Amino acid sequence: MLTSLGMPYEKIDACYNGCMLFRKEHKDKITCDKCGEPRYHERNHSDSNKHLKPIAWKVLRYLPIIPRIKRLFISEEIAKHMGSHKETCWKKPGVMMHPSDGEAWKAFDKLFPDFANEPRNI
Repeated sequence: MLTSLGMPYEKIDACYNGCMLFRKEHKDKITCDKCGEPRYHERNHSDSNKHLKPIAWKVLRYLPIIPRIKRLFISEEIAKHMGSHKETCWKKPGVMMHPSDGEAWKAFDKLFPDFANEPRNI
């Protein structure tokens, strides 16, 4: 369903106990490095099951953030709100009205002025 909406996802096998992800350099491992749990369910080894793929104990579905953010900018109404931290001024002394009023955001803007000048950077 997500793929048909233009929101791709990646399925990543995970350890039964949540110790590690079987991804990148660990993609070919069949047991967890930390707890030793197997990656896949045990199956009986009959001739009819040899062609079936193994079933992982846990699967994480990772939704990449960039396609999700791009979808937000498709709508003109939502895109207007995405850049509101540059266009709208909600100044009330002593009250944080938006994360852009915070010290961390202001420090980041000082460190990276080119990034801070682009209102579409969220």
